[in-house]
Amino acid sequence: MKFYTTNDIKTKEYQEHKVFIMLDDFIEFYDSLSFNVLQFVSQGVLMTFSLNFESQVFSSFAGTLDSIKLILKEGHINDAYALLRKYDDGILTNLYIDCYIRQNLSLDNFIVEKVNNWAHGIEKFPASNKMIEYIRSYDDLSNLNTMIDFDGFYKKIRQRCNDNTHFNSIYFMALNDNSVYLENRIRELNQFVLFLRSFFIFHFVYLFTLNEVYMISSDYMDALDCGMQPEEDSQYWVASFVQDVFDKYVKPYRKDLADCLIEKVCMKLN
Repeated sequence: MKFYTTNDIKTKEYQEHKVFIMLDDFIEFYDSLSFNVLQFVSQGVLMTFSLNFESQVFSSFAGTLDSIKLILKEGHINDAYALLRKYDDGILTNLYIDCYIRQNLSLDNFIVEKVNNWAHGIEKFPASNKMIEYIRSYDDLSNLNTMIDFDGFYKKIRQRCNDNTHFNSIYFMALNDNSVYLENRIRELNQFVLFLRSFFIFHFVYLFTLNEVYMISSDYMDALDCGMQPEEDSQYWVASFVQDVFDKYVKPYRKDLADCLIEKVCMKLN
């Protein structure tokens, strides 16, 4: 690690790095997903301000990713890692909720108390490592769980985020200094891309395995709203914003997970 007095964050190589394109794509995805799920009523939770509380979850993810983009633009990579950890914690919370509701929802238990209490600020969920254990134990995700290296690569990503959050080396503090040249800065952005993409793929595949209806296109409901007969099988069509990120970020980098999702769902994801 070498430091010089020349600022490097204003260079074209830094300001036009692929991480910013990726962040824009993911922000657009979560904003679109937030709107798309509004047509579905949340199960297990009694809400007064939205029919689907996950709409707020996905909108929050978009906000966190937008904050990461703004911070990275200013060269504060260390702070961006802290928010990357927050994004992953949000993913775990989202998946934990979905699994917990499915295991505890019934005709006699229409409101799942633990999740409903969390939604209203009455009860906290367990620590992230406990949520990971719960997700890994959920039978409907057993095939996917064998494909995620929870104890290896995934754990190392989370540790890297923690190292930055807790300043576990002077190097991690230096990543926040945008006033000097840091020879590893672009390499750090490249690594950030890998970690961010890995978290996103994990969320995408698990989320739609649990909630495949969330990927539905608007064609089916649009036809009904207009008093028209929907086209045959249009209830299985996939929204373009879902297919686009699937093609761009999931299939090229984790074809095994992509194939598993395609096989698992009834939606016409391809």
